[in-house]
Amino acid sequence: MTRAERKQARRLRRFDNPWLNPKLLWGAGLLLSIVFLGIVGRLLWDPELVFTGSMPLKLPPVGFENLRGQGGKWTSPLGTDGGGRDLLALLIIGAPNTLFVGLLASLIGMSMGITLGFSAVFIGGRTDNVIRVLADVMITIPPLLILVVFQSSFGDVSLTMMALLIAGFLWQSPTRLIRAQVLSMKRSGYVQMAQLSGASTTHIMFKEMLPNLEPYLFGSFIANVTTAIVTAVGSGCWDLVRSVSRRSAARSMRPSTQGR
Repeated sequence: MTRAERKQARRLRRFDNPWLNPKLLWGAGLLLSIVFLGIVGRLLWDPELVFTGSMPLKLPPVGFENLRGQGGKWTSPLGTDGGGRDLLALLIIGAPNTLFVGLLASLIGMSMGITLGFSAVFIGGRTDNVIRVLADVMITIPPLLILVVFQSSFGDVSLTMMALLIAGFLWQSPTRLIRAQVLSMKRSGYVQMAQLSGASTTHIMFKEMLPNLEPYLFGSFIANVTTAIVTAVGSGCWDLVRSVSRRSAARSMRPSTQGR
């Protein structure tokens, strides 16, 4: 076997094993590095650098130079923002919070979706119609809009409350997906055999059907985590815009106050 043929064989074996997928390895490496920074970073880096004015303004990362001719420093390897906050410290403090919101909101949304999806199929009738119509209506409402309105009305919210608010808009897609899959699986031979053997509805749902839904549930869980994180980041951007607008309003009122 030539060298090119051996290389081609190794490449084919790589695609045969899904755990050796380069995209999976890169994504898992990035996720684990962020989790590692969130857990161990507070011990290796000063978290007090997240406060405004703790570092010089707008420093570039190490190896780069900004328009003022300032080079990056190892005291702030990722640079600083316009408020003088260290970006590495912001990553260490903010990443675990964002992951917490994403995972908690996705877990709650998936649990609601699994419960409602199975209930719609096995109860049927008006319950199925109500769940299906409610999911179709709620899926059109963006969670970021509701979160912005809630924050504008009640002020800042905790991470847990933010996750609960986002989870209220993440159950629709899993519900629709599980309902469609369970409807098709309910007519399969192994489910009918379980029913004929006297198995309970709970046994059929969680022992016979749910294991076959794991690929769909995993994909839906990842999509929900992404949606929850994007929504949480958008909420943070809204807080930034609101604080900037307040500062601008305060600055515009100063001349009139001094004139009086």
